[in-house]
Amino acid sequence: MDDELNILPISSHIKSITPVPVNEDPEGLSESERDLKNLKQELSEDFPVGPLIKKCCTLDQGKAVVTFLDAILDKSLRSTVALLAARGRGKSAALGLAVAGAIAAGYLKESLVLESCLDSPGM
Repeated sequence: MDDELNILPISSHIKSITPVPVNEDPEGLSESERDLKNLKQELSEDFPVGPLIKKCCTLDQGKAVVTFLDAILDKSLRSTVALLAARGRGKSAALGLAVAGAIAAGYLKESLVLESCLDSPGM
């Protein structure tokens, strides 16, 4: 790719690249977008999950927030939740939304947030 985001023909296979088809419903939503919309509608009345899910951009992020809040609001303190994903997938945003939910529910008294050092920048 050059500085103008043009794909350079460095291989003869470049000419055979075709766009990946996206299955869209009549509203123009892909399957994951439709699932995220359904998740938002399903949880819209639940506090504190509903208002926080509305802020999620992807289905995976929404599922992460729900999982975090389930663990936080369980109050048994018997679960550990780990979230691993590539850079730019919204992990920090999901964790921030979950912490906001815990604060809104009046539950957050002690919290420990750790980062693995395997892929940490500068390590």
